Amino acid sequence: MKILIMLVMMMVGNAVYANSAEREELFSPEQNNQIVKAIDYICGDIWCEGYYDYKFIGLSCDKGGQDCDLSFQFKESFDDRRVQYSPVQVCHIDGISSFNQVMEDDQYLQFGFINKLNDCFEELAEAYHGH
Repeated sequence: MKILIMLVMMMVGNAVYANSAEREELFSPEQNNQIVKAIDYICGDIWCEGYYDYKFIGLSCDKGGQDCDLSFQFKESFDDRRVQYSPVQVCHIDGISSFNQVMEDDQYLQFGFINKLNDCFEELAEAYHGH
């Protein structure tokens, strides 16, 4: 099962990089990682305490399109030994043209960006749960 998860993550990573070749990245890889870490950090206070936990895979932001795609999976734990991952989900966030629209400082996300993520997570969780 771990091998299958790793293969899926590699395929998603390759898809993100292939997609990135057609776009001009808005943020550096370090900034993308910083944003993903900030999302993961705040997750425990907002999204990860409910029905799903989240496993964040990566972020890609297009300079020309002024949008970002956050790849992640829902992670459901049934007991100490069994965890199920959803297919890879993508939150598409429009209207992003600068790092300051996403990050308040080097550690915290902007409230408006959190709201956009929240709306996306709720929509995708409802669609996934309803499958």
